Amino acid sequence: RIRKKGSFTNTFPSHTVPKEVRDLHKAIIEDGQLNPDFFMAGVLTGIGGMIGKGIVTKTKAPYQSHCSLFTLVVAPPSDGKTEGMKAGLEPVLDISSAEDTVYNRKMAEYNKLTPAQKADVKNNPVPKNKSFVISDATTEAMIEMCSESPRGILMYTDEGASFFSALNMYRQGGRGGDDNKWIQFFNSFSERVKRKTSGSVYAESVAVGFAGTIQTDRLLPLYAENKTSGLMYRFSMIMGAGHSRDALIDDKLVDYSDYKSLVHRIYGR
Repeated sequence: RIRKKGSFTNTFPSHTVPKEVRDLHKAIIEDGQLNPDFFMAGVLTGIGGMIGKGIVTKTKAPYQSHCSLFTLVVAPPSDGKTEGMKAGLEPVLDISSAEDTVYNRKMAEYNKLTPAQKADVKNNPVPKNKSFVISDATTEAMIEMCSESPRGILMYTDEGASFFSALNMYRQGGRGGDDNKWIQFFNSFSERVKRKTSGSVYAESVAVGFAGTIQTDRLLPLYAENKTSGLMYRFSMIMGAGHSRDALIDDKLVDYSDYKSLVHRIYGR
């Protein structure tokens, strides 16, 4: 299908970002296929989640701020929410996926070791997974991940409404502390989780980011359902500009190479 391209204007302060992002943002506006606001939501949330607590500012005790963000792209169905946000997230997702591949290879090699070799933990330590993007996990599992991650983790889901509906799902009576845990994640508090078999796990200054999309008509009901916890108010809402997704998405029309190189340089620091 060949469709007419959308018409977008610049609503983002692009002078505040590196040249690689600024040039790509301009090209996306001119190309007219992706909503540039949705794209920048993916850029900021993806890179912020990748950096996590690698950069921390301490304001008023016990609060401190890291680079992780809670972001929802909000627009009607078929308005290009996923395509726009994922274009900004893609280099970050690729890096995390590559870490998964490295981990799986190292674990395969580790599992070939004899029990005696595994007992030599100095020369044969258990491999750690440096992947930092997840799509679903309990808050307890996320705390464990953060305890092993030097920067933090990023949750990415294309179904923001399902995420909120699932909060506290596994708690007795549908009530529990999942929404409160996410508020603590936002505030970068230190967390401890007790495990039945191997003691407790402590994660200092938890850094968790969230990137997701949601349809406009699902947003207000979610506010009503979650108004008591205040979790919804921690999210930055990137609203659709009223443009339908009229374009045939074709990444070849826009050059992402400089942006991808920038993301890799940031991750390598």
